[in-house]
Amino acid sequence: MAGIVTEKKAVHGMRFMPGETLYQVPDLSSVWAIADSLERDIGLVRTGGKARVTINAHPGKHFEGVVAYVYPTLNAETRAVPARIELANPGRLLKPSMFAQVELPLATRAAVPSVPVSAVIDSGTRRIILIRQAEGRFEPRAVCLGARSDDYVEVLAGVSQGEQVVVAANFLIDSESNLRAAVASLGPTADGAAGKARDRKSVV
Repeated sequence: MAGIVTEKKAVHGMRFMPGETLYQVPDLSSVWAIADSLERDIGLVRTGGKARVTINAHPGKHFEGVVAYVYPTLNAETRAVPARIELANPGRLLKPSMFAQVELPLATRAAVPSVPVSAVIDSGTRRIILIRQAEGRFEPRAVCLGARSDDYVEVLAGVSQGEQVVVAANFLIDSESNLRAAVASLGPTADGAAGKARDRKSVV
């Protein structure tokens, strides 16, 4: 077979047993990239999907590959699921053990509103967004969230296109009881009439 010797354990005069590895001779004309997908995104990764890989050693250059296998188990420490991407390696530019960035294009989806991640108040059991009603008045609104990026998150239900939301100086909420107290200071209910905002530093 044609390949490159990446490991040589055999030396002249050495004794060895059947099954021992003497040489490693991989064919580097094609390689695998193992990409970790976060738990929240794994539903978007499909076997057979296209992938685009870039590496720091060759900025501006990208390599096209295919998702060949999505591993069936989750890494409990990283909360990620590995996916194996098969790549052609012309010129042997891709070296084993390199770090890479992987982009997986998604199918076209219907347009939905999105808000900055910082706009969402999350108690762990529900999510609230503050909607500006008038000067100094806000309406707390329970929302249903979808996919997210580093900066933005989809809002599948609860807000409409064009509504203004509070995105900074938000409440620090670490429990459902604290969320209820914060919402009570703004209005009668999380989905009802707006109340007078006490946080004058909120940025809309």
